[in-house]
Amino acid sequence: MYLARLYQQQRPEEAINLLLAGISIATAQQENTEDILLDLEWQLAVVYQKQNNLELAIAAFRRAVKHLEKQRLDIPVFYQNGDSSFKKTFAPLYLALTDLLLQKARLATPHQQQDLLIEARDTIELMKQSEMEDYFQSRCDIAAKPIDLKKIDTHTAVIYPISLPDRLEILVDSAEGLTFFSQKITSKELEQQAILLADNIRHSKRSKPQSQLFYQWLISPIKPLLDKQHIDTLLYIPDGALRRFPLAVLHDGKKYLIEDYAVVNSPGLSLITEHKNSEMGDSLFVGLSRVGDVIYELPEDFPVGFTY
Repeated sequence: MYLARLYQQQRPEEAINLLLAGISIATAQQENTEDILLDLEWQLAVVYQKQNNLELAIAAFRRAVKHLEKQRLDIPVFYQNGDSSFKKTFAPLYLALTDLLLQKARLATPHQQQDLLIEARDTIELMKQSEMEDYFQSRCDIAAKPIDLKKIDTHTAVIYPISLPDRLEILVDSAEGLTFFSQKITSKELEQQAILLADNIRHSKRSKPQSQLFYQWLISPIKPLLDKQHIDTLLYIPDGALRRFPLAVLHDGKKYLIEDYAVVNSPGLSLITEHKNSEMGDSLFVGLSRVGDVIYELPEDFPVGFTY
């Protein structure tokens, strides 16, 4: 395992052979090897990825995620600065698989693309499911399968912004299927601007420039799709730095997003019931209409817009 790690940079073929041999030995043992197989498959996926072998990298990442899911409930979780040790350690695995699935989807036929986008969405949901369990510090009963929007509301769209090192992917889930859009925005730039917007909101400073910037990044690419499908409700599932501010504050230069759409924040699509109460009228729940004194009493690093 360690020798293969040393070979990854200069002698990748030897690293692959060592990793495959290790996987074969660990698989033959059959018991108490999930953690070893997880590490080996993850390393193997990284080597294949560096060789631009998309198919083999995806296959190895899939196996690594399966090994992780089998032992996830037994992995101890610790918290530091509001982040769980599980997310810090294993979120890169889920995101790496999602990244490659989206890359493959860009080259696929329409039917294949839908299957790949569904797998990408479900991979993100797995990460969010584990994060929610960690947040409550309990392995609570959370649905593993995202709901079907066709059973709820054909005028609702789910927005998954996925921040990757070199780009921002926006996955849109609606009654007509999954679509995705890509923006050339690095995760570092996204985080810097999100922190600035959240800070301006917190201190009642001028936030229109950042509000308009995030509108251009998150909404402008998907606006034609929303208009075409007559979407009136956005179910927003942010992650990372994007949790620092509510989607409703985005501004198109003339009006706020909340003036065009009902906006709902959720930690994940798996956490919403498919039941729709027909006796309930259209409702809009707003957490904050104007900045009050309580905002100024929050710690400086408090994540504004955090959904939990």
